[in-house]
Amino acid sequence: MKAWKRVHRVVRGAAGARVKLMWAPYARSVPDTQANGYAAYFPGVAKVDLVGTSAYNFGDRGGLAWTDPRSLFADVYRETQALAPSRPFWIAETGSTGRGGSKAEWIRDLGTLPAAFPALQGLVWYDVKEPNGDFRVRTTPTSAKAFRAFMKGVR
Repeated sequence: MKAWKRVHRVVRGAAGARVKLMWAPYARSVPDTQANGYAAYFPGVAKVDLVGTSAYNFGDRGGLAWTDPRSLFADVYRETQALAPSRPFWIAETGSTGRGGSKAEWIRDLGTLPAAFPALQGLVWYDVKEPNGDFRVRTTPTSAKAFRAFMKGVR
């Protein structure tokens, strides 16, 4: 039995519908091949309550480039909605460093996503400083202010 089938059976058996199950692959498939695409891992619409993804703007470090939120999430949004059009979409985890651009502007751009992604229902911010970058909201007064404004706009 596949692991997701066991997880689904155990969670539903213990919690019923009180717990929502989200399928959330990373936004970039590595390696980027058809065989490793999202559809190859999708457990089926009957097994998930929500779909989503995680992705980060690491900025211009290690061969990466600054990536705005819409570009970061557009492909995976389109593909997950094709797999599960009746399910709400979540950004299961995201964050941005300030390396190579404005973290405050990146956060403001998050506010445009609901218009571009109508099924978007929620977002979790990765508020951590780690070796790959400083994703904390309060790294600058402007990024903290932008995040407060973003939160007011989504209520």
